[in-house]
Amino acid sequence: MASETWAETSAFVCEREDDIAVLRIGGGMADMLQVLDIRDEYLAVLQRVAESDEVRGLLQIADQDSPGAETLGRTLADLAHRPNARYMVRRLRLSLEQFGTAIAAVPKPTVAALDRGTADFFLSVALAFDAIVATPEATVTFPSRELGVPPPAPMVYRLVYSLGARGAQRVLYGDADLTAEQALDLGLFDQVVPRAELEAAGRARLDALLALPHAYFAAAKAMLAVPLGDPADFAARSYDLTRPYYTEALEREAG
Repeated sequence: MASETWAETSAFVCEREDDIAVLRIGGGMADMLQVLDIRDEYLAVLQRVAESDEVRGLLQIADQDSPGAETLGRTLADLAHRPNARYMVRRLRLSLEQFGTAIAAVPKPTVAALDRGTADFFLSVALAFDAIVATPEATVTFPSRELGVPPPAPMVYRLVYSLGARGAQRVLYGDADLTAEQALDLGLFDQVVPRAELEAAGRARLDALLALPHAYFAAAKAMLAVPLGDPADFAARSYDLTRPYYTEALEREAG
């Protein structure tokens, strides 16, 4: 198997393995602002996957819990005492939005393999992949709800697209986390497998997508994106709507 390292950061490693790119996320995040540290490298990898003739698809494996309420709370508490707090919140939201937009724009099959818990901020990124396989431990958590801050706009947008408005309401207005099986039943996840089988299942799902005729898959993916409209416009408008509530949360953290 031909292998080549494309990128290596404190949070992820991306390698080309024959004709697929495998991006492994690990290492953990002490606070949400670390997203800003890896943004450029992550987006560069996605662009390379999209443009390279060497790879036909992307498998992303997340083998850690994404930051939850404790991490988000710590980040908000830190931001509350910064004079540029609103600017930093907007940068963080924009980065996560850019991740999802870039993934959705890759004209090749993409699969996310989730090993552990996924917070709402990162669910918005995962939902941009063509397929999601997960372990039973991959609970979907809602730190935004727990901390009383607005839910991430890209997640709301993709939930409405995936489940319809009523389905999105049931997820957003619920009072509990979603188990992996519940996410599977809702159609957010495509497959739930034991941890030992996660990577193999992700590769199998990617192989199934790669087996489709390229023109068929690429055209279908392009047409499926049409009803989504422009996520950036939705996120920008939602920021204006939710800005007072972020101000409220930051002022609450500042005491």
